[in-house]
Amino acid sequence: MGSKLYDFLTDSFLFDDLLIHDKFRSVPENEVWTELQRYRQFCLSVAPDLETEVLSNDSNLKLFSGIRHVSVDLLKQSALYVQQHVLYDPLFALTHTTSEQSKTWTKFLGMHGRSLDKAEVAHTLSYLKELTPMVAGDYVKFLPTSLFFEPPEELPLTYSSKGFAERIPPSLHDFIHRHAIVESGKKGKEGIIFDGSFEIGRIINVRFQDHGFEDCQGYTLTTQEVVHADKANRTVQVRMRLPDSCPDKEVFEAWVYQSINQSAGNIYRRILLENLFSAKYKAFYLTNSPFIFELLEQIVPIEGNIQTNTANVLLNMTIPFLDGVSIETLMKIRADDGEAFENFRVELDKQLRDLRHVKDIEVLKTRTENALHEIAEVQVRQIDQKVNSLKKRLLAEAAVVCASLYGAIQSGGLTLPVALIAVSHGFKVATEYLKQRSENPAFFLWRVLKESRTV
Repeated sequence: MGSKLYDFLTDSFLFDDLLIHDKFRSVPENEVWTELQRYRQFCLSVAPDLETEVLSNDSNLKLFSGIRHVSVDLLKQSALYVQQHVLYDPLFALTHTTSEQSKTWTKFLGMHGRSLDKAEVAHTLSYLKELTPMVAGDYVKFLPTSLFFEPPEELPLTYSSKGFAERIPPSLHDFIHRHAIVESGKKGKEGIIFDGSFEIGRIINVRFQDHGFEDCQGYTLTTQEVVHADKANRTVQVRMRLPDSCPDKEVFEAWVYQSINQSAGNIYRRILLENLFSAKYKAFYLTNSPFIFELLEQIVPIEGNIQTNTANVLLNMTIPFLDGVSIETLMKIRADDGEAFENFRVELDKQLRDLRHVKDIEVLKTRTENALHEIAEVQVRQIDQKVNSLKKRLLAEAAVVCASLYGAIQSGGLTLPVALIAVSHGFKVATEYLKQRSENPAFFLWRVLKESRTV
């Protein structure tokens, strides 16, 4: 089925291999930007169709990713079990136009404004090209989801008498502030420098423990003077300064408190929206952040079932034999051997279902490795042995048939029914084994590994 997004890209110079490899050095920046804007408008115009593409797959083994970038390795690994991945469109995210207000603020802080990064565009397109077989096989779907998290053209001036604590549920307050990491920033020649220290100042960065730097946000404590206020149009002109002097301790602590709440409110809003998307597309929500996972548990206790357990275990496993498996091979066998793929899923559920009750990390790791070994080594080897046995058997029977035919030809006694019996006997042996082999839960994996060895 593929995707309309890839139909557009196929006809665009953005998908030109030579240009991607050269990082668009030969293409003027304004031409790349114009084409990205054309892509943006196309995405928005076909957004309902893109959602229909996702909704047309009614599998209960779909994942909606809250991860901004899902690695190729993770997609290959989960392809052994997951029916479909719904991902952020990373190219659409690069089409957002930085507002004039944001550019002014960047200049105010003495930082360099960011122009179009053609190397980043090339890297993103290389990723999309690599996933072409997965998109063609309806395993991966991209949606312009980042649209809902783009900042407004003009940032509103907001005020809260509660220090923005109302932006997160009261039940999460202690959890949020316990996980908050606040670092002080200092203005340097090349911009703002964060060295991990925390002291009274006017520039801070807020992030959260076990969540990485993806959602970190910077804040500046300026002094403000109202120049003009227009009550009719609800607008105000404000003159801001960033003094060299430090604020009072009480002012600083109140500002840090509200900055943590604002950062948490932004993350909370994003998580709620992403989970609404998951529900809409009838998919499980995927995150690699322990912080977000624990935050979700604070809101609604997460009840795992056999399928979510299998998916979780598989996504957290290291499967080295997949390194040598091409995406094309994996997708081709998923499409050609649907029944074998389903049998493999059932076997994974069977092997891993009891592990959801294991709490000890080391025990879980050992039992997971044993389960994978059972499928990937023992059963796959059994199939290899049966294949070799079948080859020997067919060769032996072929020799007997040839000998009989030779004698019959010599005596002139060959008849059509005898030849048919000989041929049909060999055919029966082969088809019976093919049926038994395809029903083996490891057959899907055996095909994947076998095809990879022959490529």
